[in-house]
Amino acid sequence: MGEITAVFDTNVVISAYGWGGTPEECVELVLTGEVSLAASQAMLNELHRVLNYPKFDFSADDKSKVLFLYADHADFVTPETDLDVVVDADDNKFVECAVAADVDYVVSGDSHLLDLGSYDGIEIVNPATFLDIVDGQCSE
Repeated sequence: MGEITAVFDTNVVISAYGWGGTPEECVELVLTGEVSLAASQAMLNELHRVLNYPKFDFSADDKSKVLFLYADHADFVTPETDLDVVVDADDNKFVECAVAADVDYVVSGDSHLLDLGSYDGIEIVNPATFLDIVDGQCSE
């Protein structure tokens, strides 16, 4: 697996499969092994719930592809600490997972997480910034 480790917010994964762009490029880094992905059961539960929102209209095949990302490519951790560090308390699960897995980055498009900036040495960045970071580290 990759030396760079990350947690992806649900919005990054949904955007990758629904609209492509920089979120899709982030997911590709996981699929090619350039980045190691960490996840928790709480994150998987949220992803499953969001995939079934009628507004997204994902096909069964699309849903399977998204869940495959976690099933085959994520290292699952069980956070042992409940945190209250994000304005939107529902987003704490991403930071909790990041701390438990000791990752380098949380990648998100959510302003509540991005406003935090970092936590316990873990940088919280948007997908475009993450791609720039990975590109810079891979070209060293």
